[in-house]
Amino acid sequence: MKTILFTLLGLLPLSILSQQTITSVSNGVATNPLVWDCSCFPNTFDNVIVNHDIVMTTDWLINNGGSVTVNSGGRLTQDTQSFSILIDGNGSNFVNHGTTEMTSFAVISGAEVTNHHIISLDTALWVGTGSTYTNHGSTIDLDSTYNQGTFINNGTLKEGDLLNDGTFTNTGYVLADSLANRGTFTSSAGNIKAFDFGNNADFELSGTSFMHITNNAYNDGQLTLTMGRDLYIGNDFANINSGSGSTVTNDGMVQVSNDFLNAAILDGSGVFCMSNLSTNTGSVLGTLDICDNTGMGYFDLNTGTIAPGVTDCISGCSVATDQEALGQLTVFPNPVVNTLHIDGTIEGDFRIVDLAGKEILSGEIQSEIDMSNFSPAVYYIHFYTQNGASTIKFIKQ
Repeated sequence: MKTILFTLLGLLPLSILSQQTITSVSNGVATNPLVWDCSCFPNTFDNVIVNHDIVMTTDWLINNGGSVTVNSGGRLTQDTQSFSILIDGNGSNFVNHGTTEMTSFAVISGAEVTNHHIISLDTALWVGTGSTYTNHGSTIDLDSTYNQGTFINNGTLKEGDLLNDGTFTNTGYVLADSLANRGTFTSSAGNIKAFDFGNNADFELSGTSFMHITNNAYNDGQLTLTMGRDLYIGNDFANINSGSGSTVTNDGMVQVSNDFLNAAILDGSGVFCMSNLSTNTGSVLGTLDICDNTGMGYFDLNTGTIAPGVTDCISGCSVATDQEALGQLTVFPNPVVNTLHIDGTIEGDFRIVDLAGKEILSGEIQSEIDMSNFSPAVYYIHFYTQNGASTIKFIKQ
């Protein structure tokens, strides 16, 4: 997570006038009085409305109940230099219905930002304690996002590292290089994709949400998957305990494509499906189904405890690990209930057949396949791409 610096040099000058509403009347540079209907420089506590293509040549401060609203069709962009916007204090807000392109945003001390269309920040977004960022549109091109306040994502948030120390609610799409949670993170719809993932506090997948981790994941807090939810991990997963009573409560499906370590608590009624070395030095509770694809028994190595209600791979699940053969395609969850997800950008065709070889469905490779009308059974999905052909077995529950 890179340090967010807001120099705030050369801010638009203050005036002695009371707060007023100032609206753009033409395209131009923000510091040119002729682009505003007041023929003046906007004050930091004015209510500024952008209906045109306004170019920033300085940092911008919004405080003391001031606001900036970029309307549909309006653009607030920086020139070739790097500039930032600081929204500071209760009652201060930034509302975007158009396009805003800056280097960084800081929202602090009770201020609010609401995005309905596109905010592009090529460096950083910082939401301070007591402040709120609501994203209904697309917040994109970020290098890093740091949330200490309230972040509500109903749209698309993507690129860069995401660190949550506050409250994060997701019903949209989150794409991150690394995702770290030290606060409260709830995803009740949409999906999350990250290269690496770490949880030290409270993280919940519920509703219709699913999560795909390309590389490694660890939990040292409270990680919860409700019924039918899916967590796919492309490499290693460790549930560790540094003294906080770490627990993974899984009522859905956790798939681990390489090594798995439980040194804390596993609980719930769902399935753990593991492709390689599995180790338990902690406690396994509830009615979990533990499915180790590499050997016999619950785990390859077990020095912990396993409750009587835990079962040994009655789901018969498997995890696809041959990414090279698949041309970087990933299929999850497995078993599947309603929607089979195909992650990747490879062009080609697919065929789904049953155990007798009868074709059930075919077409071009797509991101999602509706399985809700399929009968519960074992199926094979065949991929035909420029890298060749490959097959994955999966289960419809």
